Amino acid sequence: MTKRLDNVREHVLSRARAAADDIIAAAEAECAAIRAEANGRLAALEADRARERDQEKALIRQRSQSLGAMERRRLDLEARQRLVERVLEAARERLVNISDEERQAWYIRELTRHAKPGWQIRFRPTDAHLAEAVLAALPEAPERLPDDPELQDGFVLSRDRIEERHSLTGRLDEERERWVEEIGRRLFAEREEA
Repeated sequence: MTKRLDNVREHVLSRARAAADDIIAAAEAECAAIRAEANGRLAALEADRARERDQEKALIRQRSQSLGAMERRRLDLEARQRLVERVLEAARERLVNISDEERQAWYIRELTRHAKPGWQIRFRPTDAHLAEAVLAALPEAPERLPDDPELQDGFVLSRDRIEERHSLTGRLDEERERWVEEIGRRLFAEREEA
């Protein structure tokens, strides 16, 4: 009987071990499936994150390039503006320091166009030596008044309460925007073509 009991017990234990092995094998298979699914999800999340990082890097690179391009354009515009200002300043200096012959010709042209009978004129003191020749060249010369020491260039025509200031630099200032555009077009068109 003991042998029989031992056999029954051995049989029960053997079946229990087989059932336990089946349960452990099923659990291990389920764990492997869960682990595989988790690894797949983790890989998908890592791939998504890598794509997001790449997109973010590309966006940062694009913004950086855009900011760099904007900064280059800003610096280029500032350099162009400084160059235009230097050209205008050189033109102003040139106008203030034109030769007596050029200044006399300009006076005659302007006065022929603007002086009317009954007007009076004031020159700048440094042009006093040109006054006689200028007035002599006009068909109807305005009356000459004492020179105006405040004038840097040009002349002043007056009549009653009306006063007209005529100067080369004033003309440059009046037409400044047109000159800025013209200078920019001439200076930078060649550079852009090159």
